[in-house]
Amino acid sequence: MDAKSRTDALGYNILIVGLAGSNRGDDAIAECMSSDIQRHFPTSTVSLFAVRPPRNCHPDVITHIIHRRSLRFHAQLWRAISKADVVIIGGGSIIQDKFGAGYIRSVMGLFYEVSFITRLLGKKLVTAPIGVDQLETERGRQIAAAILSRCDMIALRDELSQQQLRKVFPDMPSQVYTDPAFCFPNVSFEPKKHLVVSPALEGKDEDYIIAVNAAAITAYLEAYPDHTATVVAMDDRKQEDGGKIIHVYDQVPAHLRRRVKLCIPSSAREAAALIRSGSHLFGMRLHAVILA
Repeated sequence: MDAKSRTDALGYNILIVGLAGSNRGDDAIAECMSSDIQRHFPTSTVSLFAVRPPRNCHPDVITHIIHRRSLRFHAQLWRAISKADVVIIGGGSIIQDKFGAGYIRSVMGLFYEVSFITRLLGKKLVTAPIGVDQLETERGRQIAAAILSRCDMIALRDELSQQQLRKVFPDMPSQVYTDPAFCFPNVSFEPKKHLVVSPALEGKDEDYIIAVNAAAITAYLEAYPDHTATVVAMDDRKQEDGGKIIHVYDQVPAHLRRRVKLCIPSSAREAAALIRSGSHLFGMRLHAVILA
């Protein structure tokens, strides 16, 4: 019996814990991983914890909502990990402390809890190909070390992430693969004379980012009088792109604004169709570039 036959016969329980729900890049990652695992190992059970489940996951994927203030969520998480043969955390930039580093509320806080429970229950823990940002605080480095040291395998999405990892944890083994969103399926679109702009409005250097994106739109529309532009919010949260792309629009000269639209796509597929429909892309969000 070959490896695939053994896997199909056993029917593994695979648990994915990620951040899908507010960011279309994270949605694309979760959709690709969960659906591809389900297709390749159809007798296995695939469960996904997400902020909001992606709209186009494989129908057999079992989805759960991450609600960290709810005791019910933590009980569900324990049960899911206890039943899992392997737990996958990520993808996306889950090792980062630029928005705070804590054991409870931060991005890494969630994965600290997941890794702690997984190791306590003696389960296999691996990362999806993840991003590792520069860690700026001692607490951030401590939490990251705890998470990653509990992993049986660390998969990274690019060489830059591996360089960042080695700066802080030089002896920690890792492998570079590729971002799961590169496996995102083709979507239909109608090519247009159109610029798609994807700013990353995360609370850092925002005035500069807004000005640069508005300048890019202005230069494009002045160079191509018969073209249009769309500013896309890859993250729909009000404190990020979703609530701030209007400021890019406001900085475009008034006589050009009628050729500019704002869009907050509700799914990764809608985002991909929009991005791929343009003749040009000015992208700051990594997954806007990947989905192009």
